[in-house]
Amino acid sequence: MPMAKTKEFSSSVDLPIERVHQIVTSEQYLTTTDEMITESTVEILHAERQVGDDGEVRALVTVTSATPQDSDTPTEEKEHQPESLLNEDPHEPTGDGDSNGLETTQATIVSAPDADGSFRMISDTPLPNGMGEMSTTFSFVPAGPSETTVNVQAMANVKIPIVGGKLAKKLLESSEQTVENGLERVRRLDQVQS
Repeated sequence: MPMAKTKEFSSSVDLPIERVHQIVTSEQYLTTTDEMITESTVEILHAERQVGDDGEVRALVTVTSATPQDSDTPTEEKEHQPESLLNEDPHEPTGDGDSNGLETTQATIVSAPDADGSFRMISDTPLPNGMGEMSTTFSFVPAGPSETTVNVQAMANVKIPIVGGKLAKKLLESSEQTVENGLERVRRLDQVQS
């Protein structure tokens, strides 16, 4: 029986919502590692971005990642790090000596903006070895002329009996920092693209 756990939290970015939407739907944001904040070495193997007739943007990105082994981090914890919706924290390698790292594919969908500029972004990433999935939904809403509030729901769905709940909890513990890294990337890309 799968064990799903959810965590909800909010953050903000000091940019108008129109600018945030422009950045998170850009090819640079969705299909490159430009301005990414991560301790992993990430290589994009395949990336595609499509814009639908309705303005919805879809991206599918396959990456391989490797992180230097940290003797202070237990191997079990390294094996189960989540990848964020914002492409900020790809899965860590499994620690099995494979220098090629772990390959994973993240699917992201960004809705067209509503009349007030609000939009949603959903990102899904499978966990290593078919253990489950990490899914994050971002609701971006205007908080003023130059600020955007981001309401986040992160869900870890783990298919491992007995330890699934504990693993899902560990995955969600890092989700706030992962989202903050993603929002910092938005800020950095705003500076680069301006």
